[in-house]
Amino acid sequence: MSINYSLGFKTANPGKKGPKRKVYATAQYTRVCGAEAIMEYVARHTSVQDRAEVYSVVCAVVDCMRERLLDGDRVELGDLGTFYCVIKSKGAESTESFDPGKHIRGVSVNWRPGKRFRDLGRDAKYRFVPRRATVAERLRRETEYFNSQLPPKRPSRPQPLTPAAGLSPEEARGRQVIDAAEALLLRLASRDEAQASETTGESR
Repeated sequence: MSINYSLGFKTANPGKKGPKRKVYATAQYTRVCGAEAIMEYVARHTSVQDRAEVYSVVCAVVDCMRERLLDGDRVELGDLGTFYCVIKSKGAESTESFDPGKHIRGVSVNWRPGKRFRDLGRDAKYRFVPRRATVAERLRRETEYFNSQLPPKRPSRPQPLTPAAGLSPEEARGRQVIDAAEALLLRLASRDEAQASETTGESR
């Protein structure tokens, strides 16, 4: 297990003398752990083997937390941490003129991690990865280069989207997608054959 990070320049100590920009680490996630994965983990590591039952328990916990927060309570869940409400409001001229319906803009929930989350740095290992923008740009360039190496595609007349041979418009569109995929596979196969022929000629 490791926490991925990338490096980037950020402004350090704005308004003070000294270097204006320094290199900082930024956490980068590679996967999203959804509810389904958590339910499977709980089912494997507890006596509750049914994922549906695990999901119902978690939903009940969430409902209870929401009710307690709406009742003005602070919810403490041990190692998971503490949840409490924070009110967002705009200022009023006086306490008498303060109107909750007018000045309170909303409520957010803050989380203060418990001990098992506060000491993550003690057990964490780190791995450097490129920034997602860098990976996307490299993929774009490689795709452009790959497409430039393909044999030129023969011009073809676009097929009408009207039903043909008993096909509905949706089926006709699906047929076009399949034809386009088959055409791409043929182009790739012809490129591979050409490269193989060149390699055979050079070996002779």
